[in-house]
Amino acid sequence: KNGDLIIHGDFTPLTKIDLCSKMVWSLDYLTHHSIEKDQYSYWVPFTFIPATINPGLDEKIGTSVRRFFDDGIMQVSVDGKILFKKSLIQILIDNELEYLIFGGNVAFNQYNPIHLNDIQPVLFDGKFFKKGDLFLSLRSLSMIILYRPSENKIIWFKQYPWALQHDVDILN
Repeated sequence: KNGDLIIHGDFTPLTKIDLCSKMVWSLDYLTHHSIEKDQYSYWVPFTFIPATINPGLDEKIGTSVRRFFDDGIMQVSVDGKILFKKSLIQILIDNELEYLIFGGNVAFNQYNPIHLNDIQPVLFDGKFFKKGDLFLSLRSLSMIILYRPSENKIIWFKQYPWALQHDVDILN
């Protein structure tokens, strides 16, 4: 309402600027893709550097470095405080789904096994989900997950018939 914007580029800090483009706050994380609002905060995908879980794939190639992508979910308050952050790979491990991390085409997924595109917060209770749950869109796994952060529990997940999807919307 006051003209403030919360923005980021591709793998850049999450930043809030005011109507005059002056920085209000900035979080030094590699954020990417969607910024979704729930009632009181924002959810944004980010990548841990260095990775919290790394299968030893980081390697130096000439003058560049190829890094393993450890995507995570982060909840940020309107005043720039981190309320929650967690690795998606750790969430899969905690829910005994680690076998999914390197599924599919190894060459495509090896360094980026998750590729989180969207975090859609659930704003109301429904028959199959609760307010506070999150729908997560994992491109590399062609998977949608319903995750309950309050319990660190994956409630539901499905792969296919979609492929490399990017966005989740709750219709009803």
